Amino acid sequence: MRIMTKKLICVILSLLTMLTFLCSCGGSPRIRWLWRQGKLPTPEDFPNTKWVCREMDMTLYMLEGIFSRAAGELKIGGKTYRVIAGGLYDYFDISIISTTTVSESDLRFEECDDTLVNCTEYEAGFIGTTYLYENGVITCTLREQTGELDLDLPNKLHFDKVGTINQQPEARWYAQELDMYIESFTDTSGIYFKGEMMHKGKMEIIYGYEIGNNNFYRFKSRNSSSLVDLYFEYRDGVLIAHVEDDATEPHFYSWENKVGTITFRQAQPE
Repeated sequence: MRIMTKKLICVILSLLTMLTFLCSCGGSPRIRWLWRQGKLPTPEDFPNTKWVCREMDMTLYMLEGIFSRAAGELKIGGKTYRVIAGGLYDYFDISIISTTTVSESDLRFEECDDTLVNCTEYEAGFIGTTYLYENGVITCTLREQTGELDLDLPNKLHFDKVGTINQQPEARWYAQELDMYIESFTDTSGIYFKGEMMHKGKMEIIYGYEIGNNNFYRFKSRNSSSLVDLYFEYRDGVLIAHVEDDATEPHFYSWENKVGTITFRQAQPE
């Protein structure tokens, strides 16, 4: 079992995002040719679509606003794992998260004494592949496999697109402390939020996706990289969001609101 370090993950994902964006002018001649042929798309090329693996009980969601990452789930041995997938060039790597531990953090915002939380994701498995997109199918060729899960994988995994997602909001949640709301969706409930918040002096669209298999979400704004990580608790119809302590590091996150807890109350979308 791997223990994933939050700041290291953030650095790696930021680098992957930048490298993926630059893939048209980087990589080998073969990679550049495949990219020009449309055979190395990234998740942002298929926003709000659902993909199902033929060989495993695995589903990937290509989510609007999440850029180079896909989120999903793997069901095996009676347990459901969170899956985060993506990469650069012709790599498509799949991290399988078993759970996230949550504890009170020693860190605080200097401007206030709000309690923050510290979260650590536990990776139960990792599948490294190379991939090609042809004839509507993403084909992943196994490169490496690590972790405690005995997946007995074939040499190739095939993902088929089975439809669109996030077309129908199920609920809207309004923040009490901030000018912010988020919506959940009927077919990705527990995985994805989309909304708006006041950020850097203007309203921006924001996106959140579950990264930890324990109500632990990463939020991004449309015009920035990582915004904040939040751990959610549901209490009597109220959604309580606890800010993860990496938000105190402005080098990694662009969270400018010095609050550690956000209370969301639900309203049905119009």
